[in-house]
Amino acid sequence: MKVQPITLDIIREMRHVLSESAGYAVSLEDEIEYFDPNAAKSWYFLREPDGQIQSFIRSFTQNAEWSLAEIYVSPHSQNRRHITSSLLDNFKSAISFPIGHRLRFDISSYDLELNEVLAEEGFSEKRQTFLFFERKLDGSIQQLNYDTISAADSKNISEVLSHLHPVLEDEAQKWILSKTIRGVRCEGKIVAAAQIYESDDALEVNRFATHEHFLRRGFAKKLMEQIFHESSGLQKTKVYLKVEDTRLPAISFYKSLGFREIQDKRQTWHSRWY
Repeated sequence: MKVQPITLDIIREMRHVLSESAGYAVSLEDEIEYFDPNAAKSWYFLREPDGQIQSFIRSFTQNAEWSLAEIYVSPHSQNRRHITSSLLDNFKSAISFPIGHRLRFDISSYDLELNEVLAEEGFSEKRQTFLFFERKLDGSIQQLNYDTISAADSKNISEVLSHLHPVLEDEAQKWILSKTIRGVRCEGKIVAAAQIYESDDALEVNRFATHEHFLRRGFAKKLMEQIFHESSGLQKTKVYLKVEDTRLPAISFYKSLGFREIQDKRQTWHSRWY
């Protein structure tokens, strides 16, 4: 088996394994948009003896401080440890990060084999666990009025979403233009915002935050109810999200809205500093 760079044609061929790694049907259009030919040297895949692609590794630069990397080796692959090591070796030899840059892998805490290989390869575990929550929909959500979001709101959106993790204004504007931002206004300003992604049967809430001056005033609940209604209108059967296990108030809030944790999708971060 030979490790090879991922190309645009290979992305199209990988649709089945990308869906398997994500746990839901992925949008091939989104995957093609994510593909960066200039960074392709850090994207690798490996074919099984039968010709099928069952494993890959790739990275996404978030900003100057850190990058997110994704590695997946199908549980059905033979010698997963060797495949994982081969993918990591090619990845590390091809990509160069600046001093102090952090590379982060999100790996299921239940995948002991991949966790062990990452540890052997020198990736220290950052004990930060994410819980996955799912809210099934019954189609009975009431009709709601939506707040229209425009490019003029990009600075406002950036400020709100940066309550948890930094979001650049350019990033916010890109999400607004792609129509993946939802928000609630108060006094003419966006006070709660979410970024969503659509899959075949669900909406994923990727980012969700309330401005620090407007906490505990019902705006987050109103926004989530809007997302439930939109999901039902799009014939989606569920809404899902992930949240850090230390954010107990947020977990209580999501549970109060009917979200339930999917235990086998818990993730722990593995980080390596350069």
